[in-house]
Amino acid sequence: MGARMEPDDGFAASMQRTMQEIKDGAPIPLIEAATIKVFWEAVQRVLAAKRSTTAIGLGAVAGELGLDLSSLGPKQHLAMALRYSLLSGLVECGALGDCMEDGALPERVFQAAATMPCGMGDLAEARVQKRLRESPPEIVETARKEMRQAGYDPDNSKVAGKFIEWMRSKAVNKAGN
Repeated sequence: MGARMEPDDGFAASMQRTMQEIKDGAPIPLIEAATIKVFWEAVQRVLAAKRSTTAIGLGAVAGELGLDLSSLGPKQHLAMALRYSLLSGLVECGALGDCMEDGALPERVFQAAATMPCGMGDLAEARVQKRLRESPPEIVETARKEMRQAGYDPDNSKVAGKFIEWMRSKAVNKAGN
């Protein structure tokens, strides 16, 4: 009757299939910009209240704030979590600092996060900077060297550029610009 507290077996199985498809190269499904915006704002309120950077699960935030995520199907539920992680990684590494308006993310950022074509590689790249910041210096030095040898510049995020370009060309702000 009320909001689903625990996914049923069919829901979980569908999420697992979707995740495997994404790992195998399928794009992360699109979501509504309003969905990611509501979740982003909810997580920010929870983090501020807890004064923590602790990882918070989708269900925990929804439950604590009374958000009803039962309307999200398995693919949308997974897409929400993955796209939130992508956006969070880009914000945490400072890639979207120039996009902020009065200390908040504008609508066009959420539109881009919800609709930009992306896959697991993009998500991994968005999260790498946080991992590097949290790692011991000797591991960071080795990791950066290995990344450069593999043709990836850890100081110049391709996914950040892709996101900003998508936001500028495809996502519109509230004024319609």
